[in-house]
Amino acid sequence: MREILKRVDSETINENELDNRVLALATKYNDLVVDGAKHCNEKPGAKEVLELFSKRYKLYLSSTTPEASLKEIVKHRNWNGFFCDLFGFPNDKTSVLLNIIKKESVNPDELLVVGDGKSDRNSANSVKCKYFRISNDSSLMVLLDLNLKTTNILLL
Repeated sequence: MREILKRVDSETINENELDNRVLALATKYNDLVVDGAKHCNEKPGAKEVLELFSKRYKLYLSSTTPEASLKEIVKHRNWNGFFCDLFGFPNDKTSVLLNIIKKESVNPDELLVVGDGKSDRNSANSVKCKYFRISNDSSLMVLLDLNLKTTNILLL
């Protein structure tokens, strides 16, 4: 964004003004994304999975969404009570997994990472946790039917 603004307005913009414009645009973009996440339709089965699994397992949420925005979205959707803790950017998912494993005193194979992105799969693989991929709208219902006997903690 910074480079684009520099090229468009290279002769008239100073570094301070450039910083302010970049910050204003990034804030506006973040606000649009957060508003969209707060008001879009939930994935089918999301609330049911959270309600059921939060009674059976310790749930954590890890996302590449900035942490303050993530907390705002979760609060808006009334999902606060489902999670032991939330982790957003700048936390990286592998470090989050390692911290949860240490905090909960569990083996990596007792933790299931549920996600739809490469960062979810890569973090689970690097820590040797189980991984369940959300690939379509019916994935959450499949997750409900899984036998998770050796799982104590889920990271969503």
